[in-house]
Amino acid sequence: MLNFKELNEIKGDASFRKFFRNKNNRSMVIYAKKEKVKNLLIYDAVNKILNKNKILAPKLLNQNYKNNYIEVEDFGIFPSRLSCPPHTTKSYLVASAVEVEDFEI
Repeated sequence: MLNFKELNEIKGDASFRKFFRNKNNRSMVIYAKKEKVKNLLIYDAVNKILNKNKILAPKLLNQNYKNNYIEVEDFGIFPSRLSCPPHTTKSYLVASAVEVEDFEI
């Protein structure tokens, strides 16, 4: 069981989800007491579909549906799964059920 007091709450979206950053292992914890299926199970399913179709989305690291949370990769400012040679400019689509951003590197 995670100790939520050790996590930093971050801005979320308009859902019933709460988002926390775990700096110890560069993960993000998503907590949802209401509408667990919609807010946790479907969130993870959408991310799996995106990743399967080569659209970068946070991968599930840990789940505890009984205690209302999942833990996913935290891309932070720059996704660690993105890599390209130095001085290369590429545009990557980073997608999740929370937000979609276009990163220039």
